[in-house]
Amino acid sequence: MPISLKPVEASLQAPANAPAGSTIDVAWTGPNYDEDYLGIGRIGANGANQWENWAYTRDGVPAKLLIPATPGDYVIRYFVRQDRSAIAETAITVTPVDATLIAPATAAPGATVQIGWTGPDYAEDYIGVGPTGATGAAQWQGWAYTRSGNPATITLPDTPGDYVVQYFIRQDRKSIASATIKIE
Repeated sequence: MPISLKPVEASLQAPANAPAGSTIDVAWTGPNYDEDYLGIGRIGANGANQWENWAYTRDGVPAKLLIPATPGDYVIRYFVRQDRSAIAETAITVTPVDATLIAPATAAPGATVQIGWTGPDYAEDYIGVGPTGATGAAQWQGWAYTRSGNPATITLPDTPGDYVVQYFIRQDRKSIASATIKIE
């Protein structure tokens, strides 16, 4: 007896826009096979770049999908895990988020300072201080999580010099605001 295969279908409903680094609800229908997932990636991306972040369909409807920290045009897709084929998609624009910092212009080496801030306050966001021009983990020689309150209390490095205080979105350790401080 011949077997007749039918294509599977899915649908997605998501907002047209979302702030960078936020988490959105995505309503979906689909086969919900073992390990199926919704992925978000840049429009035109191929291979594994099609999903910078993802949520498994097994976790229910709506899916909680983490939006990338970099603004731009993206697409959300329903992927069948077996061959990672996309069977539904919807476009979304990731919009920038803002933050501000209020820091003293100067401070003593090793001082504990209060840094006022505004920002998205996503889980694990933090305010960090590091030498001007530093990259990677050197950007935060001292830090405080935004969840600990406003103002943030940070102990400055012991070495005099020019430093920058930055608001980091934890997802990609992306800095969205900065203020200079001179340690002398």
